[in-house]
Amino acid sequence: MKVLIIGGAGYVGVPLAHSLQSGGHDVSVLDLFWYGDALKPTVQRFKGDLRDQKLLRQALRDQDAVIHLACVSNDPSSELKPSLTRSINFESFPETLIAVREANVRRFIFASSSSVYGIQDGDVTESRPCAPLTDYSRYKELCERMLWNTDMGNVAWTVLRPATVCGWSPRMRFDLVVNAMTRAALRDKVIPVTGGDQLRPNIHISDMVSAYAAVLSADIHTVHSRTYNVGGPNLSLRQIADAVAAEVSLLGIRVEPTPTDDKRSYHIDSGRIAAEIGFQPTFSVERAVSDICEQTSWGMNFNFDETRFFNVRRMKELFP
Repeated sequence: MKVLIIGGAGYVGVPLAHSLQSGGHDVSVLDLFWYGDALKPTVQRFKGDLRDQKLLRQALRDQDAVIHLACVSNDPSSELKPSLTRSINFESFPETLIAVREANVRRFIFASSSSVYGIQDGDVTESRPCAPLTDYSRYKELCERMLWNTDMGNVAWTVLRPATVCGWSPRMRFDLVVNAMTRAALRDKVIPVTGGDQLRPNIHISDMVSAYAAVLSADIHTVHSRTYNVGGPNLSLRQIADAVAAEVSLLGIRVEPTPTDDKRSYHIDSGRIAAEIGFQPTFSVERAVSDICEQTSWGMNFNFDETRFFNVRRMKELFP
């Protein structure tokens, strides 16, 4: 299958591209490469902006499937440049959908976010109403609505709502909760926890990659117009910190809670994707922590402060 990953040079996109290619797919990536290029030479590149309709249509030519990951990612990055975020994350979406439909693509997978749920009690299923709290999550929900209200012709589309991804990637990020806590443990021997009771769903990056692959290979009628939560363990921030501290226990890590006004809290139920296409995560938060420890040689002579590891820092360089 020929697969185009829009935003495929990012944290999830790079391992996804490599995994799909190893599985026999012909993989192409369209990306601005703001954070460098960690893709293997065998992956075809279309370097540029998805808002460039000429480039987008060139990249879509003869593709069987599209996985749309591209966005100004996470709340702090979105708040840094609101107009840019709106343009890329939302305003570009209608034209992207038209281009996908006109290219006769058979499958389209949109990466939404479990953050669309906002503050919720209990395990949240896909049927629970969304209550987004930030521009980032609002635009994700609006794009989901747009998919429902757009005539996609013969394109079978699927929405994934991932939990917060964790673990090592060739295009690493240390601004995601598990990764950030692991960095703090290795670099500072102290894990700051803002609040602690807020609940967060998590998923290992290898499981996230497997989820996209599972949807891509599933029966097309099963996954068409379906929305799936994709998460592994649901943990509080304090539980995550304790898990990181235990995994890095040889270094004598200390957990330091601090008060916060950030009340975002939710658990997600990922039973639907398990029941309908058989996908279940297999990796733990502890495995994500140990992978980072190994890849950074337990912090020995590793520069945790490179700008490319942090979306906001890099965006400030790009857009001073």
